[in-house]
Amino acid sequence: MFIKGKGFYLALPLLVVVLAKMLHPILYVFLIFYFIFLYLKHFKILLSVSLLLSFLLFLFFYLPQPLNQNEISGKVVSKDDQSIVVKRGYHKVKVYGEFKNISLFDNISLIGKPYNFHQIQNDYAFNYQYYLYSLNIFDTLQLEKIKSNQHQDHLYHYLEKRIKTSSKVKSLLSLFILGTKDEQMKEYYQKLTQLSIVHLFALSGMHLTILQKWLMNFLKFFFSKKGQKCISLILIGVYMFSIPYNISYLRAYLMLFLPMIFGKWLNQLDIFSFLTVGMLMYNPYLVYNLSFIFSYLIYFFILLLQNQKAGKYYLFLGSIPIIISIQHVLPVFSFLIGILLMPYIEMIYKSMLYYLLLGKYILPFLSLEYELLLKMIAFIYDFSFTLPFSQPTLFFIGVYYYLYLKGIYKLNVNRKVTQEVCLLLSVLLAFYFYPYYNMKGQVVMIDVGQGDCFFIQQPYARGNVLIDTGGLQKSDLATSRLIPYLQSQGVFYLDAVFISHEDYDHCGALAS
Repeated sequence: MFIKGKGFYLALPLLVVVLAKMLHPILYVFLIFYFIFLYLKHFKILLSVSLLLSFLLFLFFYLPQPLNQNEISGKVVSKDDQSIVVKRGYHKVKVYGEFKNISLFDNISLIGKPYNFHQIQNDYAFNYQYYLYSLNIFDTLQLEKIKSNQHQDHLYHYLEKRIKTSSKVKSLLSLFILGTKDEQMKEYYQKLTQLSIVHLFALSGMHLTILQKWLMNFLKFFFSKKGQKCISLILIGVYMFSIPYNISYLRAYLMLFLPMIFGKWLNQLDIFSFLTVGMLMYNPYLVYNLSFIFSYLIYFFILLLQNQKAGKYYLFLGSIPIIISIQHVLPVFSFLIGILLMPYIEMIYKSMLYYLLLGKYILPFLSLEYELLLKMIAFIYDFSFTLPFSQPTLFFIGVYYYLYLKGIYKLNVNRKVTQEVCLLLSVLLAFYFYPYYNMKGQVVMIDVGQGDCFFIQQPYARGNVLIDTGGLQKSDLATSRLIPYLQSQGVFYLDAVFISHEDYDHCGALAS
């Protein structure tokens, strides 16, 4: 068939149109070179179809808009201590307030007033509004009145009751079975993020593969191989849509389900390409969601490296710019830690699945595994070693991924990639020292909300000085804003801090 094996060529220009609309028009230049490439390769049909689809997408590209309504009704799809998220068809609305008697998947009707949160203006700061948009949350309200609430029985509530236990292991059960974090797990989750092994604990393709194999072991007594696969995917689909939305898990599920339908006409890369474009056309703001970027980009590399023995080792290099962008540090041994922990995480996950079937009989073994896991994480965290990095520049990312993709090409034509690996490490090392040969100095007024905070940085990292620190009574301003900003600038120590006076909004964050 014409399209099989060429879906990526059709999807790529559509992806560039979306990225150019969302990020920067300069990406249209890449589109021009791409069309020239198709013309020189004599892909006339591909060129014609690509031009037509790209032009149509450019004309009809749509950005979702807020509803701007104060009275809403819909299904509760997310809940925490301070807010709920109500789904209304395509749109979701985040409502702040107290919701003690509200459960997930209840049908609720309420009245609220617009809630405007302070958007941090610092460079490279986390853009909370775009993050909400990436989750289809386009409105935020402050609760005024709940008009009605109708409780709905749901598979989620059954699973919630099933994992209910007085044991500490409940936190891990909630994380692996329901995809939710309680207060106890949030502390460990932060450590997992800093160690860059959080993907082993967030529901992902690894867990879906384990779950499918586990289900098929039971189904093999009743169905053929094809029947086992179909029924297991149906059961997983019911389960997946019964727990809170998870971007990585949805991608993994669709990449197992869609090839069963379209495998005759498309290969895996074709399906993944159209899935990526489809997701971005459904919600273009996904480009601002780090979970989406990490999950989809790494899976793209997995598809390109799936026939290579050294692929899993080379794959780690592809995640480095994303890790640095998120954390501004690179855990040196995170890849090795992930490989060592993966079999143990798989064993714990299977124990949890058996716990759902057998209950308290499995609990002692699960509790032992959990306690051992916590000790392992604490030990690894205490002895972890990280390298600090400033926020990656567009030039660094471009050069890095050019060399990385060149290495993937060489691997697929059975050539050595020693040169590419050495160049990648050289580029990484050069960027590590970037703050020390940066000729620019700067004076910055850091956005700390109420209060003052000024940062002075001399050229060539000769001096870093902070004047006042700001301070908030309800949150730790240092860990939430100041330190992330300083790290993004390649600053990991301060030569001096000057405090103008002792008002809390000028010095409250000094200790942290």
